[in-house]
Amino acid sequence: MIVIGADSLPAESWMKTGRWRFSRYKKEFTDTIGLSLSSGSDSALLLYLIAKSLSEYPTHDIHAIECWHAVDLSVTAYSSVERCNKIISAVNKMFPSISINLTTFDYQKRGNKEKAYYIKPAREKFYDEILERGPLLTGGTKQYDDDTLISLDMEILSDRTGGPAGKRPELMPFSDITKLIIANWYKRYNLMDIIFPYTVSCTRTGHGDMSMPCYECWWCKEKHHAFGLYDQMKDTSKKPELNNITFELSEKCNAACPLCVRTQPHNNSKPIEKVCAKRELLIEDIKHILPKHVMKTLDKISLCGNVGDPIAAKDCLQISEYITMHTNIRLIIETNGSMRNEKWWTSLGKAFAKSHPGSKVYFHIDGLEDTNHIYRQLTNYNMIIRNAKAFISAGGTAVWEFIPFAHNEHQLEEAERLSKEIGFSEFVIRKSNRKWSKNTRTWSFTNTKGETVNLGAPTEKNLGSGVKNKSERKETKIKTIRCQYKESKGVFINCDGVLHRCCYIPADLYKPKNETTEDTYLLAAEFDLTNTMNLLTLESGDILRLSKSNSFFDQLESEWKSCGPYVCQKNCGLKISGSDRIKQ
Repeated sequence: MIVIGADSLPAESWMKTGRWRFSRYKKEFTDTIGLSLSSGSDSALLLYLIAKSLSEYPTHDIHAIECWHAVDLSVTAYSSVERCNKIISAVNKMFPSISINLTTFDYQKRGNKEKAYYIKPAREKFYDEILERGPLLTGGTKQYDDDTLISLDMEILSDRTGGPAGKRPELMPFSDITKLIIANWYKRYNLMDIIFPYTVSCTRTGHGDMSMPCYECWWCKEKHHAFGLYDQMKDTSKKPELNNITFELSEKCNAACPLCVRTQPHNNSKPIEKVCAKRELLIEDIKHILPKHVMKTLDKISLCGNVGDPIAAKDCLQISEYITMHTNIRLIIETNGSMRNEKWWTSLGKAFAKSHPGSKVYFHIDGLEDTNHIYRQLTNYNMIIRNAKAFISAGGTAVWEFIPFAHNEHQLEEAERLSKEIGFSEFVIRKSNRKWSKNTRTWSFTNTKGETVNLGAPTEKNLGSGVKNKSERKETKIKTIRCQYKESKGVFINCDGVLHRCCYIPADLYKPKNETTEDTYLLAAEFDLTNTMNLLTLESGDILRLSKSNSFFDQLESEWKSCGPYVCQKNCGLKISGSDRIKQ
């Protein structure tokens, strides 16, 4: 007898009889199990459980899973076959001894007839062939109770699973459990990153942009209630012009890091005059730049920047909550973590807990209590740890990022141990070489107290690999420019709302005008970036139009052929790298 699932599956209805079995099926099995694979979360999980069962409880006769999938040709914005193949591939990698095949049938709906009308002949042919060789399974769960459906504004369906068992040819192992248990199993078997992103539930009824979920249909609401997420996989047949955006939310920062663009390292680490205006983006600005239809096209949003810490922005929490509502988007925040109170960080953690599973906050902590403040001047180590604990306890995913220097690299192991103890998901060593060269191993600055501090380079193993020293760069031949932002289909938006090709260009505009920044200043003046690229003065959602093509981006790309301008050579020349991040 074939067993579905492993021991201790946490479904009460299954546990009463040991495990869910095919005992209701009378025909003797030969060599195959059939599965109607829709690319929904139910049938994808069922494929995993069947393969797991056959692998862990092998029989002498069953050795293959034959999957069936109907392709709606009227939906051209995404490939359901591709998703099915990705699900099958993921399961195959886990259980390579199990043969899994896919049969597809194309159909196109016309008028108001249901899907079953179009696929019936082909489905019956496939079913007949399978039923001669073994059992046939399909997904489908019990709908939520009436009170839950009403609270979610979901219609009460009269016949969710096709009627009592035995009235349809397929066996429905999940017919007596809800989607909530399906979601628990995805998490139990660590399938949220492996299979879940390829599953699709949305019917997209009446929805114009069918490359993303509609967020409104019955199936979207059911999935979101169970998983806290909507469909994750977007259209892979198209190549969107814009995948990710980095925002400089604010020019404000509580710290005085000596190597930061905002800091005057030889003037008691005071901030430069250009950041004293303390410009910042508000929640209304973000909603204007990123209305709902733009949010649906994005994969990732980063709140980082050149001169400000995003946590210092007045509306950082509201902005984060707005972004995390759109669960197709990974939100990344980079901060020193030494601002706000525990209540604020708990609220942020709760928002992240409901967002895309890849959303994270990077806490930049360069040492322990006795060393972090040497480089991260004016920050409070104990406050940072308190805030990180509040964020993690509320369900947020946090990363500890550590830049080694001579004064702190001896604490790497202890910091990594502490990060695991607190609950950080990762400990990342960021190897920097911003001021170091073959002949330069110390760099001096005056701290906020007016004292001279010698910042020492770490040992060679903790030093970044790129060439950043100006004199050495002149000796390095730059073969070509590979724009990091263009390759990732990304853009940068400054705290004044101006759209930039990348973060490096606005960073140059904060620096004094000299031989290294002159090209950038000329470009900014030539294209009047402050006005022509200001998304706050343009129509809402114009970022999609500008990110496809504009005169400024076109001019930059034409100059890359001759390895210019200098800002591009410095940061994206093939022979140059800025820093190395190493996950521990």
